[in-house]
Amino acid sequence: MKNKLLLLFLMLTLVLACSKDEENLEDIEAIEWSVEIGNVTATSVTFSDYSLRGGQRSKFGYRKIGDDNFSHFEISTDGLTGLEPLTDYEIRIFELGTANYSSKVVSFTTLPFDADYSSFNSDTVQDTIASYEGFEHSFKVINELDAESSISGRLKSTAAHEDVMVQNIKLENGMVYFTVPENIIPDGPYEYKREYYLELMINGKPYSFGENAKGENVKIFMVYNKKPFIENVKVKLINNGGTLCNNLSLYNIQLEGAFLSHVEDHLSSTCFIDDSSLRTIITNTETNELLMYQIDDNTICRKIGRRNWEDYKKDDEEDFFLTYQYTNWIGLNDFISEHGLHPGEYSIRVVFEKGDEFYETNEFLFTIEE
Repeated sequence: MKNKLLLLFLMLTLVLACSKDEENLEDIEAIEWSVEIGNVTATSVTFSDYSLRGGQRSKFGYRKIGDDNFSHFEISTDGLTGLEPLTDYEIRIFELGTANYSSKVVSFTTLPFDADYSSFNSDTVQDTIASYEGFEHSFKVINELDAESSISGRLKSTAAHEDVMVQNIKLENGMVYFTVPENIIPDGPYEYKREYYLELMINGKPYSFGENAKGENVKIFMVYNKKPFIENVKVKLINNGGTLCNNLSLYNIQLEGAFLSHVEDHLSSTCFIDDSSLRTIITNTETNELLMYQIDDNTICRKIGRRNWEDYKKDDEEDFFLTYQYTNWIGLNDFISEHGLHPGEYSIRVVFEKGDEFYETNEFLFTIEE
């Protein structure tokens, strides 16, 4: 009987002690606190702002989502370091030495890697990366995932265009590689470029390349149409070509459009085609006679050339350093002749040669009226 009374006494004491402990717990839901995420990398996070008002024993803690225990940290704008890449974390306030923590939570996900933007194999200006159809991109990464990763990617249009899956993407040996598909920018009507974000899927988790903590996509891939294009043809009659041309009459034909780069170091020289590799072909659509013009055959009067070394642009677009079609004007002069240029109907096209590759414009119809 005494043993039963002793057991009952001990149980009652334990219940009263637990009740007393619960009464001593802070009302953690009444404590005002906030954390604003700043910059997130693969292994760290900073805080742009934070506050904690009220509570004597409640502190900031963080843990991987799904873990049981919090790690206490002294909050500052310096944030946290030593985190794991591509991992979901949460921040709450909790009372030290207890399981009492807030229902309010601030969460963030570390990046899968930190990109070395200076290592891109194409030109970059601020947050814009130059690209074009068929270009093979590569860049270095640090703090990447230790385990073997599955990776896929797509280009998401900044406008209302369709998304495009990138090709040959892989993450290995501290490098990311991927290829922009060919023929993703239409020619009818002709478009000079399109802008995309790069969205990756790594181990089943989405990651928008360059995205900041506020969800803003800050890295834009400016993908250029690498096909040259004639937009307009102007014909001018020169009644007297001067003494060097024996005072004969000439036609001056000006082509306006997008005609590849005229500057060897522009866009990492990837689109540079020198003048000797340019050929302009005019067809008399009534007789099918062909006229060919190339710079190696130039004379004082019968000649062709590329000019206007500036960014190709349409409407009132601002000049931009990153460009593929750096030349927007081709002009040629030729004498008036029976089997050459004379009043009639014609078509014109331009062919660019680079090694084993050929780039050909559309065929543009024009009329010589006088």
